[in-house]
Amino acid sequence: MICAHVRSSALWQNAKTVFAYVPIRREADITPLLEAALREGKTLGLPRCCADGVMHFHQVEALDDLVLSGMKIPEPKASAPVLSPDAAQLLLVPLEGIDLCGRRLGKGGGYYDRYLPGTSGVKMGIALNHQVTEKLPIYIHDIPMQAMAWPKGIVWFEDNHGERMNIHGQEE
Repeated sequence: MICAHVRSSALWQNAKTVFAYVPIRREADITPLLEAALREGKTLGLPRCCADGVMHFHQVEALDDLVLSGMKIPEPKASAPVLSPDAAQLLLVPLEGIDLCGRRLGKGGGYYDRYLPGTSGVKMGIALNHQVTEKLPIYIHDIPMQAMAWPKGIVWFEDNHGERMNIHGQEE
């Protein structure tokens, strides 16, 4: 359902470059979106995390080219071309939780919090039903999402400055 909502959006259809993630454990499975991006001729960027806490997105030509990192996470080879952070029109961002203002809770490593400020594309959190909550705490380094895709559809967060959305995507 999530993948169908994203693929039917004008944002996906118009994006020439998409940065995404390879799903692991409790993350929403967006593998069909990764396959669709490649099939549709989009430039697909996937993250590669370095030991120094830095993350880069590398261009991927085929999902079979991914290798397992030291943390057993599939990632592009180090030799794959690095993409500029401002190249992506759409960034599909993994999360542990997201609230109705677009505040995202990550895994605690801070990789996305350090990477996202240098990007200009639309930041879309990808959430399962149980990952959506009324309110999360805010920290200075947290980067809010501009949109969320979840099984019920796509929710746009108008300004991320405290305008709450209800669970159905309507302003309160």
